[in-house]
Parts: sequence; C-alpha cells; structure tokens
Amino acid sequence: MPEQDYYRTLGLDPNATHADIRRAFRLLALRYHPDQNPDDPQAGEKFQLIQNAYKVLENPKTRANYDRARLAAQSQRKRTTAPDRRSAGAPGHTAKATGTHSRPSAPPADDDEEETRTRKPWWEADEEAPPRRSPQSPPAPPPPESIAIDGSDIEVDMTVFREVADLGSRQLLAVARHDPCAACGGTGAKPDTVVRGCPECDPNRPSPSCRLCGGRGYLFEIACSSCFGRGTTRVNKTYVVTIPPRSKTRQRIRIPGQGNPSRGGGQPGDLVIRLAVKPGPGYDQRDAAVYSEIHITPQTAAAGGVVRVKTVDGMAELVIPLATKSGAVFRLEGRGPILQDRQRGDHFVTVRIVET
Repeated sequence: MPEQDYYRTLGLDPNATHADIRRAFRLLALRYHPDQNPDDPQAGEKFQLIQNAYKVLENPKTRANYDRARLAAQSQRKRTTAPDRRSAGAPGHTAKATGTHSRPSAPPADDDEEETRTRKPWWEADEEAPPRRSPQSPPAPPPPESIAIDGSDIEVDMTVFREVADLGSRQLLAVARHDPCAACGGTGAKPDTVVRGCPECDPNRPSPSCRLCGGRGYLFEIACSSCFGRGTTRVNKTYVVTIPPRSKTRQRIRIPGQGNPSRGGGQPGDLVIRLAVKPGPGYDQRDAAVYSEIHITPQTAAAGGVVRVKTVDGMAELVIPLATKSGAVFRLEGRGPILQDRQRGDHFVTVRIVET
C-alpha cells in the first residue's frame, strides 16, 4: 500500500463521492491552514498531507490508479500475514492465564479494521484541544478580490403599441435581477465565520476557472443562509422607461449600470430593452400613412353625418357627406404617424355601408 492512506487522511470511506472529497478537503484545509495555526509547527506538514490526498482523489484517473495500488497492497499484506496466523493457532500452543476467569479469544481481525478501531485519525486527535484563536477576536474578513470582473448585461423584451412608439411615452417595466446579498455584503460567507485564502489558486490573483473557490480567491467555513454562498439575491425592480418618438421594432434602449452586479471593483452591467412595436387597435400603418376602416348605416350614407375615428392621437371626427357610397376613402390630413422630418403623415379612412 502507498505510504499515505489518502482516504484516511481526508476522513473518508473508499466509496466516497467526488462531492464528499471536495467537502472534506474544504473543511480540513480551513482548519489546518498554516495561517490559521501560527503556533503549530506541524500545521504545514498536515496541510501538505491534505493537499496531496486531495490532488490524487479529486482526479478520476489518478484516483483509479491509487485504488488499484491500494487494493493490491492490501491483498499482498493478507497473504504475507496468513502463515503467521495459522502458526499462532497450531495444536500444542498454550496461553498463559492472566485471571481467575478465562474468556474465549476473539477471531483475528483484518489489520485495516483493527487499526481503524484503535487508532484515531490525526485530525480527530485534538478535537478537545483549546482553540488557538481567542474567542473574543473577530474572524478575518474575506480578502478583497483583486481581479475586476464586469457585470453582465440584462436583456429584456418590451412590447408597445404603435401610437406609443410614434409619439413617445414613459412606460413602467418590471425586471428580475441579481443584487449583492445584504446579509453578507456580497461575500457569500456567513457573518463571523472563518474565511481563508484558496489553497488551489493564488488568492491575490484567483482563477475564474478554479473548481474550489469559483474565482473568489477565498473559502469560507459556513455559507450565508440568505444567498446560500452565491453572494447575490434575486430581486424584482420596476423601472420607468422613456420611449423616444418614432421608435421601431428591434430598437434597443440601454439603461447604464442597471444590469448584473460586478466583482472585484468592476463595472456593473447595463439593462438593455428590446422594443417590439405592434399595431394599435383600429388602424394599420403602412409607410408614411395610416389606414383604417369604419362601418356606417345606409341612413348615414344617404343623409350624411359625423362619425368618430380612432387615430394615432386619439379619437377624431370625420364628416360623412351626402350620398356616400360604400368603399369611399376619406383623408384626415396630418393625423398619421410622425415622419423623420418632424412632419406628420395622413390618415386614410375607408367607409363600408352595413345593414343594421
């Protein structure tokens, strides 16, 4: 068997999962980090043993090779000790009595099981030792992240009617976003818990791809109960969005600094709103004009009258002359959409005669 039993070093069963290995390493690394134990001369050696065990077991290939070597060493040791056990129980062997009552001897146990029962792992040997840090001294705060990471943009869709897009308006929009957790200040750690630098990457220049700290550069013993260690919480916020005149479909409106939060002093993301313009009820816009259709009775068509028509600006009155025929088109000048040169298009109304 290899000189160091990696499973015993991490306090794990050989059938432990990858998540169990990472969890055990985090706890032991926090506990036996040399910075955490400045008065313990063996802390560095213990921490090195933990790192060696983790580097082998966290990789599936190196773990498989280690498991094969470990099983082979166990089998070889059993074959070596088997003749000694048979000779110990041979006929004619007598045991010296040590008391008035004799007890039957227990069957020989496997070396690994006996050693596990009688020998405590070194990380449990000093459970009752007094803490090296004074209870009154506060825990070290999380180290600041030295790499500035900008926050990502939040992109949402917003649908407005044609008259709103043409004339411009101010509309309310509710957006779900992530803000720094108020309980932990965005660190992800429970207040007053132990926080130490990441042993896998450089705490001063943490790697965003680090599988242990996720790019934070530090580890914490207990995660924040509000954000569960993420450092951010999901909130709903309502914005007042200014729709500029003559807005079009797929046009983007950007609100700076209202996207996802940054890390390490970076810039927060922006809120990007994609517009979708749909025709308003009652009329349709084509090019520089608006077209609609109204229904009138035969009496109104014969005698004439006044009807109300829905336009871009709201309701307008249209005068129906005498003897109007079905299909006649009337023009409302300047009541159409706003054009590029700040001029107004026209509104064309088609009359249909229907029986009541």
